[in-house]
Amino acid sequence: MKLIYERKTLTKSIPLMALMAAINIIVAELAGLSPIVSLFLILVLPLTSAVVELCCKDRYFPIYAVATFGLSLALTFWNLETTIFYVLPSIVTGYIFGLLAKHKIPVVWSIIAATLAQTAMSYALIPLVNFIFQVDIILTFKTALGLKEMTYVDTMIPSFIFVISLIQVSLSQLIVSQELQKFGIKEIDKAVSENISSGIGLGISLLIIPFYFISLDFAYLFLMIALYFAIYKTFMFVYEGKYLWLIPIGLSIVVNIILVATLNQYMKVASSFLLLGFTSACICLISIIFSYLNKKKEKIQ
Repeated sequence: MKLIYERKTLTKSIPLMALMAAINIIVAELAGLSPIVSLFLILVLPLTSAVVELCCKDRYFPIYAVATFGLSLALTFWNLETTIFYVLPSIVTGYIFGLLAKHKIPVVWSIIAATLAQTAMSYALIPLVNFIFQVDIILTFKTALGLKEMTYVDTMIPSFIFVISLIQVSLSQLIVSQELQKFGIKEIDKAVSENISSGIGLGISLLIIPFYFISLDFAYLFLMIALYFAIYKTFMFVYEGKYLWLIPIGLSIVVNIILVATLNQYMKVASSFLLLGFTSACICLISIIFSYLNKKKEKIQ
């Protein structure tokens, strides 16, 4: 039975919305049983909302969102923090991802936009959950993962939330992308998107430097975002057969290793990994330079 196809009426949309809402509720119930289990189960949550937004009219999504969140609250009353902390952000980010994909926004932007929204909501909801339910959700995860005694683990919390959000959204994209062509969705303005993403990736990599002195929390968050763009660029090099571009990337990694070994003793405790921003900056800069050279070569020809 085909699940993903465009539904133009509310009557045809309701069965799909009911199925996706039921999946959210089941996942919320299971996630409440164990923090470790929840890390794996919550990966599917944005996918359900993305499917609803892709397949149904935009005006029907609020019905799904309210029904899903309301029923999840009602049926997980014994563990409401799970619904608030996981289900609510996933509904919003799944909607963002599906909406941007439906409107033919390049994948690199839909993924990062949904991921940042998920990260911001999750981070903002932490103190609310802690206050209302008198449960330290971060401490719960640190205890479950055996990280409670690590002094500097709190520095990595924003980055950890970002990575989890990125995995969630990427999983949604991976599954839904195979069906996007049925909606006439194709990546557009690829060259423009590639150049802009390289520039933004380079800029974010450079932001790591001032935030090293201001806030390690945000410095690591910027590192994760920069690595997202760098990994994306590297993947595109391989996908498009631009293997020559990988040579300077390999050299930048070697230089990065030397930098870590040399500067580690002079840096703040638990901050040496920030030097990975050098590689991310190099990858984005290499992309910009080679793109410029290719355009120049095409004009000459």
